[in-house]
Amino acid sequence: MIIFFNNQFRLDFEDYFKLSGIRECEELPHHPFLVFQEEGRETSLNIVHKPAELITFPDENIVIAQWEGKYRSDWFKFKVNDFKNYIKKYPKKEYYVI
Repeated sequence: MIIFFNNQFRLDFEDYFKLSGIRECEELPHHPFLVFQEEGRETSLNIVHKPAELITFPDENIVIAQWEGKYRSDWFKFKVNDFKNYIKKYPKKEYYVI
């Protein structure tokens, strides 16, 4: 079981989706996504560099993402399903990769 303390992560992931360029980049090599998969009592960590790969994981998987802000780096926590819902809510623009 993974335990996260919400005060360490920003939970306003829609801001992250809007500001980070997650839909405009094929790959984010400097700030990969950390995807946690729980299988029974085991948890595995997947390091993902391509935003399009995120939607291949099960909906309930937790994702941790870093975004360099103006004065500090922020860490965001969301589920794969949150990203899928955001994609549905905001259709793909011409310059979006995903």
